[in-house]
Amino acid sequence: MAFEKYVKVPGSEREPMRGATKSGSLDPNAVMQVTLVLRPRASGPKQESLDKLVASGKRLSREEYEARYGAAPADVKQVEAFASAHGLALAEVDLAARSVVLTGRCADFAKAFHVQLARYEYEGGSYRGRTGAVNIPAELDGIVVGVDGLDDRPQAEAH
Repeated sequence: MAFEKYVKVPGSEREPMRGATKSGSLDPNAVMQVTLVLRPRASGPKQESLDKLVASGKRLSREEYEARYGAAPADVKQVEAFASAHGLALAEVDLAARSVVLTGRCADFAKAFHVQLARYEYEGGSYRGRTGAVNIPAELDGIVVGVDGLDDRPQAEAH
């Protein structure tokens, strides 16, 4: 399967952390993991129905939740084809959480998502980072709603 046209993942734009400076490239063979967040099942109930279910106090089993609101297996198959075409592997699939964990080499992730990964230094240490948006093939537009883990900068700080 050839993936030629790419689109930006909405909301994926990044800038370096305040005070961070690019300090060099990364080992292209370093192994990393990235989590893709997928859309909910197209056949699942709308948000209004979910709100009514929650308000009613009824409970769903994990299996019922997955069947109603989880990722569609067909969407996972499309992600798997994309991953395979770029030398990446599926490490974990959680339909209920709508997540797929991919594993592979740093260079393969950079090429697959059309990003430039680099090492950044800041006062508290260093991190793998990127600038700009994450890109996905047009075939996955609307299926993949988030890509987490390309960047491993600190996200929170204890007070």
